[in-house]
Amino acid sequence: MKNHSTFGEENRLEKNPTTLNQNLIIHQKGLVEYAESLSAMRVLSRKKHLDTDQIWLLQHPAVYTRGKLSKADEIRQRLPHPIVDTDRGGKITYHGPGQLICYLMIQLPSLQSISPLVKRIDKIIIDCLRSFDIHAESNRKNRGIYVNGRKIASIGLRIKNNRTYHGFSINVDTNLSAFDAILPCGLEQEMTQINEHTSTSLQEVMDRCIQSITQNWPNTHIDITKNKSFI
Repeated sequence: MKNHSTFGEENRLEKNPTTLNQNLIIHQKGLVEYAESLSAMRVLSRKKHLDTDQIWLLQHPAVYTRGKLSKADEIRQRLPHPIVDTDRGGKITYHGPGQLICYLMIQLPSLQSISPLVKRIDKIIIDCLRSFDIHAESNRKNRGIYVNGRKIASIGLRIKNNRTYHGFSINVDTNLSAFDAILPCGLEQEMTQINEHTSTSLQEVMDRCIQSITQNWPNTHIDITKNKSFI
């Protein structure tokens, strides 16, 4: 399948909801500029096939990213940080230190709904939060994960050549006031983060997110590294 699409549109993938690959590498990459990670994801998306699926866990310096469906009125005031137009689905959001970013480079079959993968992502986030005794729920209408009606995690994917990139973010201990300058994901909504509910570190959240990924990625050999290189 040569065409591409973004999360939020109708995507058809093969009837088998699992990935083609039986190997997954989870890379912990530290603090990475958004433009650097976006460029690396685009390089992978152009390859004909991924021998090994990859998940990148990282943080970004403060930046706003604007998805393909974003509109000008989502910016409410002068932005205190740079903005980057990107090719994921969705609208505008903020990324910054203290927020865990998870990018998924997953080889997919063709000709079935993307929803099994999205449900798996929802469960990974919800299970991770539950390990901190935080009760969270997914919202299919306003995509994301919410705690008592306040958004704690955002999800945005792109699919190209039967391969996903982009992913999700979880607010851990970040500057929530940065969201005041925008309509997060195009909506009037309140944001929250893990450290408003319990005290922890981003590394601890990353460790538990990895545990949740492994529990929700069956029949796959998983390696975990701290490889900061995108090569």
